[in-house]
Amino acid sequence: MKYKLRSLTFLTLIITLLLGITPIASAKTRQSHIIDFIYENHNSDESFGISTQDTANAIEIIDHYNLYLIEGFL
Repeated sequence: MKYKLRSLTFLTLIITLLLGITPIASAKTRQSHIIDFIYENHNSDESFGISTQDTANAIEIIDHYNLYLIEGFL
C-alpha cells in the first residue's frame, strides 16, 4: 500500500508539472507581441504610427532586437 501511494503521488506530480509547463512553452514572448504590433502599424510610406517620434521609437525597438523584416521573405 505504501509503494502504491508513493507511485501514485509521483505520477500525479509529474502530470501536474507537464500540464503546467506546456502553456509556458507554447506562449508568445512579449518581444514577439511588440514586434507584431509595430509591423501591423507600418504605413505605406515606410513610417510607423502617426508622428515622426513613433517612427523613431519603432526603428529603435526593431534595431534593439535586430528584427528586420525582408519583403517577400516571410
